[in-house]
Amino acid sequence: MLLDDAELDPVVSVEERQWQQELARPARLVQVGWSVHGEYTIGNHRGVDMVVPEVKAFSEQAFMTLDYVRVYARGRKGRIELIQEGEASVVVGGGRVRSTDALRDARIDIIRRDQHMEPDFDVSLRFVDGASLPDPRAQLLQVDTSDRLVSALFTTGLPLRSARKLRLGPVTAELTFDGQGLRVEGYLSSYRTGATGFVPFFHRAAGGAWRTMPEDGSPVSLAAGGELLAGTAVYRFEVV
Repeated sequence: MLLDDAELDPVVSVEERQWQQELARPARLVQVGWSVHGEYTIGNHRGVDMVVPEVKAFSEQAFMTLDYVRVYARGRKGRIELIQEGEASVVVGGGRVRSTDALRDARIDIIRRDQHMEPDFDVSLRFVDGASLPDPRAQLLQVDTSDRLVSALFTTGLPLRSARKLRLGPVTAELTFDGQGLRVEGYLSSYRTGATGFVPFFHRAAGGAWRTMPEDGSPVSLAAGGELLAGTAVYRFEVV
C-alpha cells in the first residue's frame, strides 16, 4: 500500500488511473493473501484486519465502510461467516451459504462495483492446501490474482533504481528494484515495538524457508519469486 493514500479516508481504495502505470512497471510487489491464525474480519476499510480495496473511478467518489466476512482458522479447523450479504458471498459446492466449517471447499467472493454502482467484477479468496507459513498453525487465505482487474487492486509497481516507501501490513519500508532483485530497508522503526519486541516480519527466497527480518534493520535482498510476510499480509516479488 502506498504511503500517499488519503489517510483521513477510512476506506482503502485504488484509483483506476493508477492501474496501467502500476502494472506496467518493470517489477512489482503483489499481495497474494493473508496468514490466518485466529479470528479476523475482512472489509474495505482501515478498521478491519484484512482489507480488500475499493475501485475509485473518479477522485470525488466516496464509499461506505463495510465488513464483508469473518474468518477463523487454527490448524486444520476453522470457520467462515458472511457478514454483508449483497456485497459478498460464501460459496460451497456451487451454492451460497451463510457460514461453513469446510474451509478447503469454500470460496469467498467480494463484489467490486463500477462508478454507477453496478457489479463489475468479483475478488475471490480461498484457503489453500500446502501453503508454507512461519506459523505452523496458520492457513493461507489466498487472493485469486489471475484476473488483471483483481491483480491491479493488490499490486504496487516498482520503478527501476528508485526507492519507493510502502506500508506492508504494520511495517513501513523502503523498497528498491535494481534491475534484478529487490532491496528492502528502512523498516526498523516500525518493525521494533520495544527493547526486545518486534512485529511479525519475515522474508524468504522462492521455495525456501522463512526467516525473520534482521533485528538490527540491515537491508535484505530478494530475487524474483521471493516473498515477504508482514503482520498477516503475504507479498510476492515479481519481475515482469
